[in-house]
Amino acid sequence: MARRSIRSPISPGKAGAYRKREESVMTTCALAAFVSRVIEIYLGLMLVYAVVSWLPGLRGRWTEYLARIIEPLLLPIRQVIPSIAGLDLSFLVLFFVLQLIQRVIVPPQCFYV
Repeated sequence: MARRSIRSPISPGKAGAYRKREESVMTTCALAAFVSRVIEIYLGLMLVYAVVSWLPGLRGRWTEYLARIIEPLLLPIRQVIPSIAGLDLSFLVLFFVLQLIQRVIVPPQCFYV
């Protein structure tokens, strides 16, 4: 009996290119996942900062460190959007912009890898 050779549907030259593309997508997805995770952590820190600003009994030295992380991104927004009736909208704007960035940064092909 003669042996049949099983051929790959992708030619050898194209297989290497396909593999490189797949590795590139995986690297892009890993980077996007990392940035997305950093944004998630930052959003969590923002929520803690907001709660602490409402409850003065929780304040301590650690809140100063938290302010050093959160305030640099809030200041430019505060310069553009003034507070309305004592309500600081810069926090909400930053929160929604970061969520939008987080949703846009993960490319659709990462859901299928």
